[in-house]
Amino acid sequence: MNGIRVPFVIKKGATGKTLQMQLIVINPVTQEITPVNLVAGVTEIRFKMRRLEADPTAPGYALKVDRAVSATDGVNGRLAVEWQAADLDTPADYGFQVNVTRSGKLEIYPDHGLYQLTVAESL
Repeated sequence: MNGIRVPFVIKKGATGKTLQMQLIVINPVTQEITPVNLVAGVTEIRFKMRRLEADPTAPGYALKVDRAVSATDGVNGRLAVEWQAADLDTPADYGFQVNVTRSGKLEIYPDHGLYQLTVAESL
């Protein structure tokens, strides 16, 4: 089970801010929190984001972001997403996940649903 999910909010065009997060796993029996090691056997970490739409045929449903990101403290599961202008150009609610390739196998966080991000209107 993945950890607590807090929705992220960022203003349209605010590319100077970095999305920093920590991937963790919570043991369902003991409730012990363990960071996901992003070093051991990891060959790639990818950030994938798409607009949250009820209708998969709606405009904007396809992936808006799909690129490699770097671990900032890999042993403790910390990573950072540096924003590009096109990532934050449309105010809306988005869902995202982090794909970790480890020893040739894919791990997807969170393991159910998506993390949520809102791009809010700016003046």
